[in-house]
Order: sequence, then structure tokens, then C-alpha cells
Amino acid sequence: MKLRPDDVTIALNMATALMQLGRNSEALDICTDSLIAKDQSLRLLRTKAYLLQTLEDNEGAIVAYRRILDAVPDDFEALNNLGNSYAAAGQMEESLVSLRKAHDARPDIAPLTMNLATTLLQLGQIDEARNLLEDATARFPRDAKPRIELAGIHRLQGDDDTARRLFEEAIALEPSDPELRVRLGIELAKAWKMTEAEESFDRALSIDPRNGDAHIRKALILEHTNRYDQLTNLIDAARSRGIDQGTIDFIRALHLRREKAWEEGIEVLSNVPEDIEPVRRFQLLGQFHDSLGNAEAAFEAFSAMNEQVRTEQPATEALASDYRREIRDGIAELRKLKAPAVLNMQASAPARTPAFLVGFPRSGTTLLDTLLLGHPSVQVLEERPPLNVAEEVLNQSSEKSDFSASEVEAAREAYFTEADKWIDLRPDSLLVDKFPLHMNKVPSILALFPNPRFILALRHPCDVVLSCYITNFRPNKAMSNFLNLKTVAELYDLSFTCWEAARSHFSLDVHEIVYEKMLDNSRSELQPVFEFLGLDWREEILDHQQTAVSRGVITTASYGQVTEPLYRRAMGRWERYREQLEPVLPILQPWIEKFGYST
Repeated sequence: MKLRPDDVTIALNMATALMQLGRNSEALDICTDSLIAKDQSLRLLRTKAYLLQTLEDNEGAIVAYRRILDAVPDDFEALNNLGNSYAAAGQMEESLVSLRKAHDARPDIAPLTMNLATTLLQLGQIDEARNLLEDATARFPRDAKPRIELAGIHRLQGDDDTARRLFEEAIALEPSDPELRVRLGIELAKAWKMTEAEESFDRALSIDPRNGDAHIRKALILEHTNRYDQLTNLIDAARSRGIDQGTIDFIRALHLRREKAWEEGIEVLSNVPEDIEPVRRFQLLGQFHDSLGNAEAAFEAFSAMNEQVRTEQPATEALASDYRREIRDGIAELRKLKAPAVLNMQASAPARTPAFLVGFPRSGTTLLDTLLLGHPSVQVLEERPPLNVAEEVLNQSSEKSDFSASEVEAAREAYFTEADKWIDLRPDSLLVDKFPLHMNKVPSILALFPNPRFILALRHPCDVVLSCYITNFRPNKAMSNFLNLKTVAELYDLSFTCWEAARSHFSLDVHEIVYEKMLDNSRSELQPVFEFLGLDWREEILDHQQTAVSRGVITTASYGQVTEPLYRRAMGRWERYREQLEPVLPILQPWIEKFGYST
């Protein structure tokens, strides 16, 4: 460079050497405009553009890549990198245009397809992203990455079986990849297949004993299945394997939550790096502060938790919007009916009819279904898909409210076949289908079962909305609404509007149970529920802790609370967060008054 400062080839070699040494800023200084002007090959300009991108100077990278494309408009590499730079700069529409051109130019290159699919997801164009990735799995049969990304979409859309299958296919392609074993374990855990999930994490650890993520995931399984003593053993094993202290501290924080050591938990979490389980780290921090009465700090942590989920899964906003739109459409359909409306159903009476436990999430439904399970004649189907499966059969008909006898009977058969996959149905038992937001699916339920009984769980709307916002739900169409306080309140309003519209048009058999009253006097509030269900009262029903332990894995966010004695600390908790809830109180006020609560 000293002997020939104007030699483009030497400058390019020098910049390459500096990059290999990790000295990218110095390499960028080599790529001067005067040298680039002499380089008809554009190699030095390409190097500059790449360096700007690696140094996160996105605007500079955009200018450089556009200069390349001015000279070579169909350069797919520059188009791809320009699209990535636009995305990094938050200019997603511009990113999409560039990445589409890159993919159209070279659809045979897998990374171009993956980049385009990622941007489509960030823009909420989920169906197109799914179609693109499905094509990629066929086009690149030996590449695991399209399957991994496609599995994530199916998980978001509630298709757990397909998600697991895709991860299994990815593992078959890369059997020695411990991260894929971890990802499969995560999918199994989300489907509540805890034993299989733990086996997958153990398999990852057998491949890579120092895999921190596998240790954390196994710790979460142990905590969820109440094996606290094994958490300590896992911490000791992690130390002996040389696992980093941040991972160990995160596992310690899980243990401290169960020990109710709130202040120590906050101190331990302060040592956990930001890139270790950020969603759960914020969740734990919020729970510790909430338990100490630090409402402002707790709300800040829970808000950071939800923001992290939105960042990691940008498609959640589109999913949430779609779900609210579906409910609005359902309300509009109900309002078109003339009261009193009766579904035209030609099928014979069903041999058995489930009872349906509904209500907005976080209204005490998990506690209630545990108490119901204390009766030997009750089986509970806990947030499982039988109704959705039956709906798919019904929706094959052209008219949703006019089904033939064979269509209804086929849908019923599909319902019970699916239910039997999740619990061993007993012919002499009462099946309680507990799925809170099925309060939005009354017409589908009535199409299957003409005279079902509904148990409606109620709780102060402010406590419900707050609890949904501060709970780390698995994001799907419905739960994605809980990442924003306003959309939680909006969904609450829509769901009860839909429920009330159904009640006004159909003659529903409903028993309401109030969470606060259930805590104040369990027997007097619960006995009428069992009378409503036609069941005798038994004192052992009140021993919900024993029932919770014996029922096995609890598949809702309340898994930790229902194994504890009945407590009142969550009643009126919203009062501490009144300032944060102020913006949504006008949405909730009509329901607060209707249900007899106060603000």
C-alpha cells in the first residue's frame, strides 16, 4: 500500500487481510471513494458495502448496495444484502421489494428464500411465508433450516403436530446438532409431552454436555413438574460441567421463585446476561417485584417481557388482529339472527354431552377445573383441540347453521375421537371441556350438542386483564393479544360481547361462578355447581392440592398456583396497578358494572 497507494488490487488484498484479523473499521478506511472510482470490477465497492453492513451502518450499506445495483441491476447478491440492510434499518417494505427480486432471480439458493420468508413474517404475511417455506422444504430436501422456520409458523398457528414432525425431519437431516434436539424438546414441552421433552434435552446434553440452553430447558421441566429437589442436583451438575455462571444463576432464580425468596431472586437475576432466556428473565423479575409490592418495577419488567416476545416473533401482531377480526365477524353473524334463534339441526340427540367451562383466561378456570376433578365422576379436557377438529368437519358444509344429520354425527364422532387421544374417556363420566375462550364458539358447540351446560367463570375484569398481560403465555392467535394491554382489554370486551350476543339469541343453560366468592367460601360457591351438573357433593372436592398433585402435568399458566393452598393475594391486585391500567378502564367499565364490581 505504501509503494502503490492507488493500486486497487493491493487495496482489496489489504482490506481482506484486515477483515480476517477482525479489524473491520480499518478495512473500511482502505475502501476510499477515489479507489472505488478506479475499480470497474466493483469488488472494492462490494467490500465497502459488506463492511458497512457488518459495522451496522445500515444507511451507509444501503447507499453502497444501491450503487452496485445501479451498475448491475440484476445482481442477486447485492439485492439480497440490500434487503437485509433495509430490514436492519427497520424499512421492511423496502426490504421486501429487494428480497423478492433476489429470490426471483435465484430461487435455487436457499438463504435467499429464508431471508424473504423472514421478512414476510415480520410484515405479518404469514400465509405467503408458509407457502414459500413449504416450497423450500421440497426444493431443498437436504436443508434443515426451511423445516425449522416452517415449524415455527405451524406452532404459531396452533398446529403442534406438524411443528413436531418438521423438527423431527430436521433432526434426521442433522442428527448431531444439539440445538435441534433442544428445539424439538421445546416443541414437545409446549405440547405438554414433558417426558419426551426431557428425553430430548437429555439427548442434547449427551451430544454437548456444556449446552447451557439444554440445562435451562431441563430446569424448566423439573420446575413445572414440581421436582424441586432435582433442580439443586441439576445446578451441581451444571457447575461440574463448566456451565457459565449466568445459566446457573437463571436456574437458581427458578428455584428461588418456588422458595419465595423474592429479594434474593432479584439479586441473582441481576447476574444473568441479557441474552439468556430474556422473556423468562423479565417474567421472573416481574414476579419477584410483584410479590414484594413493587408495582412500578414489576410492570416495567412484564412490559419488557411482552416487548421481547413481539421482537422475537413479529408475526404475533398480525395473528392477534386476525383473532379479534374473527370474533367481530362472529358477533355480526349472531346479530343477524332473529331472537329467539334455534340452530336447524337434524341429527339425533347425542349419546353424551360434555359440559363446557368457559370464561376469559385468568378467571380461575384452572382452579375450578381442579376442584371439579376432585369428583370421581368428572373428567376434564384441559384446553385441547376436539372442538376445533369438529368445527373443521362442520365447516365442510356450505351453510354453517344448516347441517345434515350425517354432518353433525360425523363432527361429534371427530370430537370424541380427538378427546380420547388426550384423556381415556370413561363412558360413565361427565366430560368437562375446559377451554376459556370457547365462550366465543357457542354456535359451534350448539351445532354439536343441542342442550349443553355452560359454567361461566367470572373475576374482576381489571384483575383478569392485568393477569393476562403479566403472564408469559405461549403466543398463538388468541394469546398474542395479551402482549399489549390495550388489545387484552379489547379482546375481553369482544369476547363478552360475543358471549352476551349468543346468550341473547340462544337459550343457554349457564351457571356463573365468581372467583372471589369461591375463595371466600368454597363450599357454598361450589355446591351449586355440582348440583347444576347433576352430581352429588363430596367433601374431598375441597382438597384441590391433592387433586392437583395427582392429576399430573397441568397444562396452563396456573400450574404453580393450583398446587398451593387457596390464597387471596391476587384478589384486587389491579389496585396496585391502577395508574398503568388507567388507559383501558373505559373499555372495561361496562363489564365491571355488569358483573357487580367497582373501580
